[in-house]
Amino acid sequence: MLTSEKKLKMVAISRTLLIRFQADPENFHHRLMLIINGAQLVQPDIRTDNGVIHIIDRVLAPVANWATIATYVETPTLPHLSFMSIFHARSVVPALTLESNRTDKLFTSFSPNDSYITIMPEYGQLPLFENTDLLTMVYMAHVVDGNSVFIPDGLPIEEISALQGTIKFSRRNSHTYVSNGRVRARVVQANIPLVNGVLHVIDNLLYYIYRDVMQMVESLPEARKFYQLIKQLPDITKSVLKDGNQNLTLFIPTDLAFTKIPTCGKNRLAMEQEVLLKGIAIALGNSPKAYATDIYRPAKMRDWCL
Repeated sequence: MLTSEKKLKMVAISRTLLIRFQADPENFHHRLMLIINGAQLVQPDIRTDNGVIHIIDRVLAPVANWATIATYVETPTLPHLSFMSIFHARSVVPALTLESNRTDKLFTSFSPNDSYITIMPEYGQLPLFENTDLLTMVYMAHVVDGNSVFIPDGLPIEEISALQGTIKFSRRNSHTYVSNGRVRARVVQANIPLVNGVLHVIDNLLYYIYRDVMQMVESLPEARKFYQLIKQLPDITKSVLKDGNQNLTLFIPTDLAFTKIPTCGKNRLAMEQEVLLKGIAIALGNSPKAYATDIYRPAKMRDWCL
C-alpha cells in the first residue's frame, strides 16, 4: 500500500521492469509516493479482492535491456538516440565510467544526443575536447551521483547537486529545462529508466559557455533581423559584443517583433546608424551578473538600470 509510511525505494517486478518510488520530501505525510518512474500518482490504493491498483498519468517504460547508465550510453535501445560523443569523452573520467556501470549505485544522467553536439562549431569543439580538465568538469556537470531523479509532469522539481555544479529545473510553454553553470538545455526526452538510475536526453551541453554575444546572436534562428542590424555597427562597438571580459545582458527582439514596427520606422532603423546605436544601447545592459537562468523565476528578479 502506498499510504504506508514504510520507505519504498525500489521494486524489481521482473528482469525488464524496475519501478522506483520517489516521494515529495516536504509533503510526505500528505501526498505519499507522488512519483513512480516519472509518472505522477493520480489515485493510490484502490483495493480489490486480490490486490491493489494505483492510477498513474503515464505509461511506465521498462528498464532498457537491463542496461546501466554506462552501457546505455554505448548502445541505446531507442533508434533515434546516439551518444558516441559522450562515449568517447568519458575516457577522461575512467573511475566514474566504472562506477556508473555498477548496479548497487544510483545515478541520474542528463545526456545530449549526438545530433546536438556534432553541430557545435569548431571554435566550440576544439577548446573543449583539447582541454582534459575542462572536459572533465563539463562531463561531471551532467551526472548526479547517489540519486535517480525522475521528471514528473507539472510538479515542481528541487535543484540537485551534480558532480560539478548544481542542476536547476524550470518550465516554460509546456517544456522542461535544466541548467548548470548558467547554461540551459531543454529536456527532449525524459525518464529513460535504467537498472542503476535514469537518463534524460537534453539538447545542449551544460556548464560549457563557448560563444560570445555576437556568435550567440548569429546562431539564433529567431533573431536573424537583429543580427543583420548589429553587423552594421562600427567595429569598436562589435568588439564589445565579442569581448569575453564584458558582462552583458541583452534583450533581443525576435524577427516577429520587427514586423510590428511601422514601415517608416523599419526603414529608418535600417538606414540610420545613429538610430541603430540607440536601439543597441537600450538592448544592452552592463550588469554585475548575467541574468540567464533566473529570468523565469520572478522572486529572483530585480529592477535593472540600463
